[in-house]
Amino acid sequence: MRLRSAASIAAALALVIGLSGCSVFAFPHTQDAYDPSDGVGVTVGDISLLNVIVFSEDGEDGNFTGGAVNRSDDDIQLVLQYESGGEKVDVEIEIPARETVILGEGEDGQVFLPGIDSIPGSLMKIYVQYGDRPGKQIDVPVLNTDLPEYTGLLPTPTPTPTPTVEATPEPEPTP
Repeated sequence: MRLRSAASIAAALALVIGLSGCSVFAFPHTQDAYDPSDGVGVTVGDISLLNVIVFSEDGEDGNFTGGAVNRSDDDIQLVLQYESGGEKVDVEIEIPARETVILGEGEDGQVFLPGIDSIPGSLMKIYVQYGDRPGKQIDVPVLNTDLPEYTGLLPTPTPTPTPTVEATPEPEPTP
């Protein structure tokens, strides 16, 4: 009888713990770093990149978006490096001292990445570095703008000016 009572109490206790969502053996993960959005983040020296995403419609060109936080007292020339057609491509971005900059939209406009060779839904390898600091490679998600919150983030290449031909006036004979 006692064995059956002990088993009933143990079963009831297990049921209560299971239904309440509690677990004696669960470890809290509140201190684990993670990226809470669609993009990724990385810290290189005094620069932190947050929620970094590359937007592309066809995988040919991209727009690098995200936030950049400069915790130093100096302006920093951040270099993004990726591979395109077997060649390394460098794109430089200036991040002012003690500022947070929104990249790829707004006042500063887009960060155009030509020839990314990464289709939407893939990950693009980008090496982030500045000065003599060791850099880090990150796998950046490449997305399209099917979601309404991403409207307007597709890359638009800077138009190349076309020279205009001006008519040269006919010389007038001098008397």
